[in-house]
Amino acid sequence: KAIRRQRQMCIRDREKVMYGIDKNKCISCGKCFSVCPQKCINIDLKKISENNCLRCGACFEICPQKAVTME
Repeated sequence: KAIRRQRQMCIRDREKVMYGIDKNKCISCGKCFSVCPQKCINIDLKKISENNCLRCGACFEICPQKAVTME
């Protein structure tokens, strides 16, 4: 239910959502990059380009370490 609620919030308030990567949790597995339709995630820098991000939430949902944050 929590993920569903987060996804609904993301769809409803996309322009307000900011995604980031917790560098301490990220293991650089690349799963977030692989599902990102815009390929706006830099695995080496552990950073998401907010200018290109569609705010779809795919990276947030797939991260096995829960390193992708939503603010």
